Amino acid sequence: MPPAVKRETEYFQNHREHIHYQAIESRGCPVCSGAMESFCAQLQGRFKRCCQFWSRSGMSDLLALDIARRNFDWDCLWAKN
Repeated sequence: MPPAVKRETEYFQNHREHIHYQAIESRGCPVCSGAMESFCAQLQGRFKRCCQFWSRSGMSDLLALDIARRNFDWDCLWAKN
């Protein structure tokens, strides 16, 4: 067996528990990477513009706020307990 075929075969055998595309699709979830690639591009456009620099903790906080806004959880962040 050629090395490339062996490598790919081993990859799919080792990850067979993660590859359930029909089950994922039946739940209405995307099975391709396009949605995730688009989302990453949106985040990079927002947080990696020219002359923008963030600390690791600052970036984490900003990402949490942006995700809350996108998930319509923004008001929950400011609700009083």
